[in-house]
Amino acid sequence: MPSDDGRIPPQDIAAEAAVLSAMLLSPDVLGRVSPIVSPEHFYSDANTRIFEAILALSDAGRSIDILTLRGWLEDRKCLQRVGGPSYLVEILDAVPAVSNVEDYAIRIAQKHALRQAVSVGKQLAAEAYSSIDATTLLRQAIRDLERVADANNISGLGHMSDATNMATERAKMRKKGDLIPVPICHSDRAEALGGGYWEGLHLLISGTGAGKSQFVIEDILHAAKAGVPCLYIGLELDAEQVAIRFIAEESKTSWSDLYLGKASNKSFEKAERAVPFINSLPIYTEYSRPRDWPVSRLEPALMRLRQRHPTGPALVVLDYLQIVAPEPDERRSDIRDHVGAAAYMCRALAVKYQCAIVAVSSTARSNYVELSGNAVKTAGIKVIPGNVNHGVRRIVAVPDALVGAGKESGEIEAAADSVTVLVKWPSLSDQGNRIVLVVTAKGRATGASWCALEHVWGTRFVPYPVTAMDDLPAIKGKEPSSKLDTAEDYEARVLETVRDNPGLRSKKDIETNTKGRAVAIRSAVETLLARGTLLATTSGFVIVPSS
Repeated sequence: MPSDDGRIPPQDIAAEAAVLSAMLLSPDVLGRVSPIVSPEHFYSDANTRIFEAILALSDAGRSIDILTLRGWLEDRKCLQRVGGPSYLVEILDAVPAVSNVEDYAIRIAQKHALRQAVSVGKQLAAEAYSSIDATTLLRQAIRDLERVADANNISGLGHMSDATNMATERAKMRKKGDLIPVPICHSDRAEALGGGYWEGLHLLISGTGAGKSQFVIEDILHAAKAGVPCLYIGLELDAEQVAIRFIAEESKTSWSDLYLGKASNKSFEKAERAVPFINSLPIYTEYSRPRDWPVSRLEPALMRLRQRHPTGPALVVLDYLQIVAPEPDERRSDIRDHVGAAAYMCRALAVKYQCAIVAVSSTARSNYVELSGNAVKTAGIKVIPGNVNHGVRRIVAVPDALVGAGKESGEIEAAADSVTVLVKWPSLSDQGNRIVLVVTAKGRATGASWCALEHVWGTRFVPYPVTAMDDLPAIKGKEPSSKLDTAEDYEARVLETVRDNPGLRSKKDIETNTKGRAVAIRSAVETLLARGTLLATTSGFVIVPSS
């Protein structure tokens, strides 16, 4: 049927006839095409009815041929509505190559997807004449087209050779240096991540006051100076506060003094000289109010970034993850599910647009103590001195104790290719600066490691050399680190909880009934389950006696 403008919508009647003919000629064809097409994919109403009749015959366990099909249609007074016996013969005479039936089916599905896209376009054109909010209208059109794409995943089965060939080629490109990561500040951090931020999702977790915004701003400047396009998405800090931090970092002045008007004349001059250089760098920004920016806005931003910079590494910073808004049509009520879904979407887009996305994540207040000197024991942070065979190695023996430190943790860490946690050391350096342990608690291809940085005057990070744990400032006014709760202490607490509370059926029940930090309790439960000391049964968790 022609459309309103006189044009016939996308369709392929010949492919539809070929599929129906193949189904009548070969009994195994139905199983091959039914995962690809369904009745609504057919453009011809007659072909839709015939396909439905074939499905009904199959569901009834009857043979499928032109005689059974004709009889089924006659019994339901549908034969004339599909064109009569002559049309069935016409279909049978299509004589397709049965071996190519999947290709015919894919073509039918593609034409159906194109008709849906035309419908979205018509709706967009109609509403554009009356809408006064272009941004909302265009975002809705993008979501509608994404639904069309998701509902028409018609690529069919892929062969392993497709992936192995691509993976081998990309590995060669990395080896030759044709494919490189986003360069980041500080050589120890870069080494822990395999050279920098590779494409994918990278999570940065910290509590208040650890300097996470300054941390990512330094990385953006470092990458941009190397020619890497960068996009900063600010959902917490406003444009002025972010800009003043970039200026302060480049001019090596105090951002707070600049912001408050307390900087010296010399510092102001240095800051002014830094502005033209910063403006020349490939740094782009997008700002929104907290919980007013859904992650669906990320793809249009990435498309614009890649239009300007089609190839090479790219860095995107989302600051921060927990204040991303739900999608307008999202029905999730649990913020953990919503944030987890946003994290998975970020990773999918990072792979699609071949960029590194760093999502800043806050931590729950209950984990603030964990992200301090106590993490040394619970996460097994230590130094192995160097020798003739290897240099100094910084070990994270129990990285799971920190991987789940993010607020609304769970899915977000599972989605991430790396998880970096900023641990505030409880004591200051000799110069009165904050020491931060940068712990790579998860790396898909690199494992766990850590390094120390000094937050100089609260404005920038510089390396803080640590070749032994004694190099870190002594913890004053607190118990020695040997008295801090260890992983073994938490395992003992969990076992005591299970013993004293029979019938606990979930890990959350154990966490609720055990005193201490939630992340350490969860880590202890997982360790005991993996070791076989703890067993989950239908009646609840039980302790397995040692043999």
